[in-house]
Amino acid sequence: MSVATRFASFYAAYFACLGTTSIYIALYLQAIGFSAAQIATLLSLQLVLRIVIPNFWGHLADKTGGRLPLIRLSMLASWVATLGLFFTNAVLPVTLLFLFINAMWSCVMPLFEAIVMRHVEGDTGRYALIRLWGSVGFIVAVSLTGPLLDVLSVLALLPVVAGLLAGAIVVAWMIIETTIPANTMPEEALNSGVSKASSTAAPVPAPASAPASALWQTAKNPAIIALLVSCILMMASQGANNVFYSIHMVSHGYSKTTVGLLWSL
Repeated sequence: MSVATRFASFYAAYFACLGTTSIYIALYLQAIGFSAAQIATLLSLQLVLRIVIPNFWGHLADKTGGRLPLIRLSMLASWVATLGLFFTNAVLPVTLLFLFINAMWSCVMPLFEAIVMRHVEGDTGRYALIRLWGSVGFIVAVSLTGPLLDVLSVLALLPVVAGLLAGAIVVAWMIIETTIPANTMPEEALNSGVSKASSTAAPVPAPASAPASALWQTAKNPAIIALLVSCILMMASQGANNVFYSIHMVSHGYSKTTVGLLWSL
């Protein structure tokens, strides 16, 4: 199996799991007794974690020099925590488990994207062909899970997600990452006269980081402010829809099959 095929398979497995969870999780939480306020609080806390936690994972990846081991470890930890959901429906334990799962899960895609971008070497065409399979995985999983939940019950979501996550972990172990040590020149450059000449030259100091004042000046730019406001308003408008749309549709008599198909569009 080629490297690109393995990457595409991981995208499909990841977004199959992510899509199934994001589309039907509100219905699952409602079924186990969560109120609307509790569902909204839990799912909003997940977004807070996605803002903060990836920075920690990125720093850890830089320090350890390995993205793939962190991806595998975090996915395995997420799967173990998912199994814990089989044993409780209480609000506090479920909330803590979900937050832990999201803290682990939040590192996967940023680190994996870095691996893929290194592989395609900036070729956006190759990247698009690989990334496309994430959308395929999302559509297929969401479309098939809806009928399954109609036949069984929304409580069947948990074993479905656990199974999809286990499959994604298997695919993660098939990924191959080409590691290039930091500050190491390619072999071709080392064998060239240019590299030999440059090796005797004085080291070029790293550029100084931009001062906080420059960042503040950029943040005060009217165009930047307008962009940030538009992004905030867009996310605010999508927030309620993403959390409660599935519940709203089912409460008005639509089947979970229909809900899945509508989300797939």
